[in-house]
Amino acid sequence: MKNLKLLTIAKVAEELGVSRTIVYWWISDCGLPVVELPGFGRKHFKRINMGKLEKFLESHETVKGKPKVSKKELIFLERKC
Repeated sequence: MKNLKLLTIAKVAEELGVSRTIVYWWISDCGLPVVELPGFGRKHFKRINMGKLEKFLESHETVKGKPKVSKKELIFLERKC
């Protein structure tokens, strides 16, 4: 396995200056991939692969305040995410 760096939800939120709720929203509604590690009982620990987080952020990057997508695609994305 490559040099795999996994981050907690709290660490991602802290590093990006957003709430944990926003990170959970990115996971549930916007497709941010997570790794679920086994825990105790039914509890699973969610971790985010740093490389996949970087790709996710790049895909949502803007240029001079404008998204890198067309207006039609942006309307679709706003409904989705």
